[in-house]
Amino acid sequence: MSQKSFHVKIEPSVLVWARKSIGFTRENAADKIKISPADLEKYESGIIMPTYDLIEKFSRIYKWPVALFLLNTPPEEKPIPTDFRTVSAGEINKFHEKTYLAVRKARRLILSAIALYEESGINIPSFDIRSDLSDNPEEVAKILRNKFNTRELLRLDNYDNSLDFLINEFESKGIFVFQLSMTQDNIRGFSITDEKIPAIVIKRSKEEPQAKIFTLFHELGHLLLDNAGICDLVEMPETKQVEKWCNHLAGATLVPMDQLITNEQVKLNLSNQPEWDDNLLSNIGKVFKVSKEVILRRLLIGGLTTREYYERKREEWNKSSSGYYGRGKPDKIKIVIQERGENYAKIALRAFENNILSVKDLADYMDIRIDQVNQVKEYVK
Repeated sequence: MSQKSFHVKIEPSVLVWARKSIGFTRENAADKIKISPADLEKYESGIIMPTYDLIEKFSRIYKWPVALFLLNTPPEEKPIPTDFRTVSAGEINKFHEKTYLAVRKARRLILSAIALYEESGINIPSFDIRSDLSDNPEEVAKILRNKFNTRELLRLDNYDNSLDFLINEFESKGIFVFQLSMTQDNIRGFSITDEKIPAIVIKRSKEEPQAKIFTLFHELGHLLLDNAGICDLVEMPETKQVEKWCNHLAGATLVPMDQLITNEQVKLNLSNQPEWDDNLLSNIGKVFKVSKEVILRRLLIGGLTTREYYERKREEWNKSSSGYYGRGKPDKIKIVIQERGENYAKIALRAFENNILSVKDLADYMDIRIDQVNQVKEYVK
């Protein structure tokens, strides 16, 4: 008999809350725990009490510490951001467990980052730009280009450097940017506005950097509107107006219309409109650090192609897209820095060097082993 087979009295509502917090139906959860849905219902209704062994299983499957299951009442948890994906009505607010875990992790990182700044005595800049759906995205984009110094993107030589530059710009304005694993639900990114500091979360990998750059500014639109959301950035006739507005804003910020129509490559192709060669669109995209689809969308807005041609090309590209996948062995230190942002790592290292944090504290903040601390120093200059 297992030494942990003794029964433990728990509050049933806590068990129900833990399951729902990760988006599991009773059937989903029972399948993963290897018990019947009927038995799980008995545990959740308090008819029978689980063994400690089973509580440990709940802990592993629901991704909460064992101590949580011993609480007298369910803990308070802020709601998941609004679902702005273009999906069928039956799929709204139905997410994969990895999505719930990503939102959970993002909230933990926000609280961790705030604590780190406060312990270091560093003031976080206040992000105070606001907008409304009635505002013209083209006009709002002019403000953002100055605020986030996007003209520097024309000078930078590649997408990765451009993404790093922009993340630093966002963080300097009081917006946390986290890069987390999001591989399900076709989610491109999400935003959080109900914490002390706003945050944007983009995919850490499996996506081209120019797509991440666009997502960054799309989610910035949600921050301006104070309307946090989980987004796939797909734009269809039925897409919500807020998503169309954020897409328009992102495109206008990254590809100013006056610069686009005076671009030499654009001017050379004017006689061929509405058709635009894929390679030409990609080359123009490299200038502005966006995808060929974003360029064609801006050409459409500028009256240099037709809606029919744009929709046909977008469908063609979506069918042929195979995604972007990083290669090689995962680099643990690089991943934790990408997740938190380089500015976060710099503040943590500075606090350690000033004896505000111990080496163990630093390792805890960065979620690494103590013997990996020197590797963080090598990454963050």
